[in-house]
Amino acid sequence: VKELTWRHADGHMEHPICAVGGLEVSAVMAHSLELLLSDEQKDLLSSVTEDKLFTGGIVKQVKNMETGSHLPLSEGCADRIRVQKSSSLDSTKLPDVPLIHYLLDLCAQRNDKSRHEDFVSLKAIQHIVLTKFPTLQSSGEHMRLVLEAYYGGAGILPPLTSVMGGLVGQEVLKGICRKYRPLDQWLVFDCREVLPELHVEPFNRLPRGTRFDSQAAVLGWGLTTLLRSRKLFVAGAGAIGCELLKLYAQIGVGTIENGALLVTDYDVVEMHNLSSQFLFTEGDIGKKKSRAAAHALVRRFEDVNVMPYEEKIGLSSEEAFNDEFFDSLNGISNGLDNVEARLHVDQKCIYYRKSFVDAGTYGMKGHVQAVVADLSENYANLSDAQEPSIPLCTLKYFPHSHEHTIQWAKNAFDNFFGVEVDELSAYIEKGRAFVVEGSRTGASKLSLIKTLRVNLSIIASASYSDCLRWGIVTFLRLFQANIAALLRRFPRNMVTSSGAPFWGGPKRRPSPLLLDLDNSEQRRFVILAARLRARSLGIHVNHSIENDLSSLAGSIDMELLNDSDVELGGIQGEVDIGRGSQAEVSEETIIEECRTLPDTRPVCGQLLPIFFGGEGKKEVHIDFVMAAANLRGKCYEIEASDRYTVQSVAEKITPALVTSTSVVSGLAVLEMIKVLQEKKLEFHRNSYFNLALPFFTSSMPSPPVSRYHGDHKWTVWSNIQINGDKDLTLREFLDAFKSKFGLSVSMISCGVSMVYSLFAPKRRISERLRMTMTRIAVEVGKVKLSPCQRYLVFEVFAEDETGNSVETPHVLYTLAKP
Repeated sequence: VKELTWRHADGHMEHPICAVGGLEVSAVMAHSLELLLSDEQKDLLSSVTEDKLFTGGIVKQVKNMETGSHLPLSEGCADRIRVQKSSSLDSTKLPDVPLIHYLLDLCAQRNDKSRHEDFVSLKAIQHIVLTKFPTLQSSGEHMRLVLEAYYGGAGILPPLTSVMGGLVGQEVLKGICRKYRPLDQWLVFDCREVLPELHVEPFNRLPRGTRFDSQAAVLGWGLTTLLRSRKLFVAGAGAIGCELLKLYAQIGVGTIENGALLVTDYDVVEMHNLSSQFLFTEGDIGKKKSRAAAHALVRRFEDVNVMPYEEKIGLSSEEAFNDEFFDSLNGISNGLDNVEARLHVDQKCIYYRKSFVDAGTYGMKGHVQAVVADLSENYANLSDAQEPSIPLCTLKYFPHSHEHTIQWAKNAFDNFFGVEVDELSAYIEKGRAFVVEGSRTGASKLSLIKTLRVNLSIIASASYSDCLRWGIVTFLRLFQANIAALLRRFPRNMVTSSGAPFWGGPKRRPSPLLLDLDNSEQRRFVILAARLRARSLGIHVNHSIENDLSSLAGSIDMELLNDSDVELGGIQGEVDIGRGSQAEVSEETIIEECRTLPDTRPVCGQLLPIFFGGEGKKEVHIDFVMAAANLRGKCYEIEASDRYTVQSVAEKITPALVTSTSVVSGLAVLEMIKVLQEKKLEFHRNSYFNLALPFFTSSMPSPPVSRYHGDHKWTVWSNIQINGDKDLTLREFLDAFKSKFGLSVSMISCGVSMVYSLFAPKRRISERLRMTMTRIAVEVGKVKLSPCQRYLVFEVFAEDETGNSVETPHVLYTLAKP
């Protein structure tokens, strides 16, 4: 039976089974599956006896097409109030959807009128609303919505158009591609929390002949002017960062005195950025993203004050992003693409008590988190799902997906052209002592000696033909000898300790590849490996001899491959692996093998370790990983990966779609407008969406966890500020702490050093009690003070009167003015 189809018992999804040589019915029934067999297949299956059954094959999941039905636009618009198929980005607003539908009609009708006096009066509108919705009160939040729709319905708010534009764009793409689930009739986005707390009077919305007239019709001139005077820091100028910068410039941030937009990104613009980062053009390729983005904003919005930085977010940028920098900010907006940088920004915001809005996307998914100083939990308190790691035994022996083969090939790249060259450099510098005195185990040292011997012989000859031979031997070792060794260790009929077949499920039984240098894939792997080996060892590449691979292969001693370097000691829990473990290697053997290595530095070119994604042509890196991954996939019957897939997996590229980027950026800017108004926590929203489903959810941020000591309440945002006109001594610092909190200090740390401990020698304690806190930080804590630094941070470990430890906030020690 070569092709079957099975489906779940609920009948929702069908899966074709391809490349099946036979069928084990009991296994199918155990998984509650219903077979879909033709009459011919049923006859064939009924004739199969028990002794002829065997397992094997690959199941490929296929999603079926669904058919949905929606009202035509004309019918849906006829009476939207009664339409049941309405969803909201904020589920708490669902009861208000009928009213919002009516108010949208109101806005549309008013926009059709050229003169306000031709339109129905506000009083008449309020009467109509109360008639249509008798449960509403004549005053309160719902009547506020009526006022806003009446006076501000003709306005435009850029972040709101960004959200809706991204949603509409994705729905258009769904209609064109017939992929993913479309919206079910209506989607309502209600972000009334962004409006000023007090109703904006009509005269404060009137146009003034500026580019902010449409925005002021919604927010009023008071809030619009406030936004223009704010100073915001955008961390990252990638896909999200570019959209954030554009939206902040559109709403006017940094367009009057004291206002500014600050942006940092250490990366440069590359060609592939142009499809998702719309502030850049082809002329920006090779330029720093932050500066290119700043120039693009100034070209488009002449009144915006943009200050670009080229610093990487992290400890290395402490001097650039110092106390003065953070103290001047009104908020921080994250457009970062990694958790480590986000956590660093989170810690800085806690330290300086600044609010920030984090935004991120992954394909069609997106999230926005509002971190409000003093009011909400911090970013680090929400544990992110850890990226799943691939077990080592899966990578080395039992791959079953293209992610496994690509990661294996990337590891091989780093090992061959990076780690081995570093080891070779260390041996040339230190000699045999590098091997003998190293921390490796005996078997690992023996493997190192063999690798050194091969590489030393190549650089001694300085011959590119030796690099090509190395490429051929590497192919034979990776895709033939190691696979054969694995099959000898685990033969076809092997069973686990429970009696189940060893090969099956995720363990695909591999097949070795026969060397065929006329095969384009094999030939490409050998040549790429040889060129990278030559470049890493400083050997000139001679392309003319690459056409003579067959004769080079004939000169290789195949006996060298019998001693395969496959290590099988890491497979746990399945079978008895004792006989597969590496034997112990004595120190005498290591010393004896070391004597076979040359003791003098060979003559060669400059050694250049090459790691994936590092210096050099990254295209060549991708080419090698793609060739190696697809050859390994052939061994394990895994589908070949295209270049885009290889690059995405190897470089861990997060898919950036302009639609989800537009939505997440708009939501982030709406949250920042709330931050700048100092809104209460209940007005903020953390949002998550998946445009493919589509799925939307939002929730109020959680408040920070509180801890108490006596009358003192502390959260993650708390700090203990010690200010004074003079620099306190350690004794004065301890006395002040005891007087204010009734706590005895047992230890104090500053930076990475413990500067005071109750358990230190008495003489040392006595000396430090007389030292000032600044001197202790500099001399003991090794803190380097910068001219702009205003504070020192001390972590204090204290105990109460009963001897119990009390967790206290960090101490923010203000430096005395000179």
